[in-house]
Amino acid sequence: MYNDWEQVKLGDLAEKLEYGLNAAATNYDNEHKYLRITDIDDSSHLLIKSGLTSPNIEFNKANEKFRLKEGDVLFARTGASVGKTYRYTPEDGNVYFAGFLIRARLNDKADSKFVFQSTLTDKYRNYISVMSQRSGQPGVNSKEYAKWNLYVPEKEEQEKIGTLLSKLDNTLALHEEKLQKLEEIKKSLLQKLFPKDKAKVPEIRFNGFSGEWEEKKLEEVANFHDSDRKPVTKQYRISGKTPYYGANGIQDYVEGYTHDGKFVLIAEDGANDLQDYPVNFVNGKVWVNNHAHVVSGKENILDTYFLKPRIKTTNIAKFLVGGGRAKLNGVVLKNLKIVIPDIEEQQKIGDLMQKLDNLIELSREKQNKLKNVKKALLQQLFV
Repeated sequence: MYNDWEQVKLGDLAEKLEYGLNAAATNYDNEHKYLRITDIDDSSHLLIKSGLTSPNIEFNKANEKFRLKEGDVLFARTGASVGKTYRYTPEDGNVYFAGFLIRARLNDKADSKFVFQSTLTDKYRNYISVMSQRSGQPGVNSKEYAKWNLYVPEKEEQEKIGTLLSKLDNTLALHEEKLQKLEEIKKSLLQKLFPKDKAKVPEIRFNGFSGEWEEKKLEEVANFHDSDRKPVTKQYRISGKTPYYGANGIQDYVEGYTHDGKFVLIAEDGANDLQDYPVNFVNGKVWVNNHAHVVSGKENILDTYFLKPRIKTTNIAKFLVGGGRAKLNGVVLKNLKIVIPDIEEQQKIGDLMQKLDNLIELSREKQNKLKNVKKALLQQLFV
């Protein structure tokens, strides 16, 4: 039977809190890693393995104190990322920490996994929000971190909670890695399955297909369904199960629908990212407002599955008009020139890309479910 949790300060659980190296970063020497605030992933709180650097120092006894040991917990002390944390593990290698980070080297009363997981709670974020307020740049110094109050159980219970949540973090990291690999595969296929600018033949093709792709205006091969769009302001929408689409994707869920079938939605105006222009494939009942064009392929001429990646590989940004709120108007879209193969090759490409999109979406859904589980556990396991 465990005893009641005890309220303590971080300073009571740490041998000391100390600042890191005041040194410049230099090219990675393949041995000594330099950890700065920007080297900690905002979501996973893990060391970012790409773009590694080394500290520009002599690696001697004087600087050995800045090398991390197992269980060290780091806290960002200034800037927009104030409060961001990281827990060192030996798998990260030989790591030195920079001056805008504060290290808590914990004593034997504390389990480092438990303390680190405590920094992911709403209570911790609220403390940082209040404590970091400054007249200039937000910040929290070592004395202020030392005063952070947290509730802790006995060491054995700390270890059980910390281990459970760390295992969940590892599972989340694996899902993130899988998702990134799928995204990389998709990016590579988009580059190789579709001809580059002014080319008429892609880099790779399915067996049995040859010859140049043919250039067509979009209106020659596609149907436009913009006349059925219907914008509804938020206060007048009736909550339901139908996705309500705008320029950048789903904005809400409503009753009723404007379109039913397979369509590609292409942002008309209000796109958030002009480099990765919003293009969505939908299948079934949807409600579309007036900020996205609704397009489908003409039967036996243009495969609608194929249309989405074909548009995604087109540089839409150069066809936009207007100032601050760039617009892809209907006339321009209808006259957009695209090169396409015959319908059978389109269907092969479209089917492959749609299956890959489905895998990515399933992976993203699993990841979001795990994140929700983690969020619920953080709320329920900590006092």
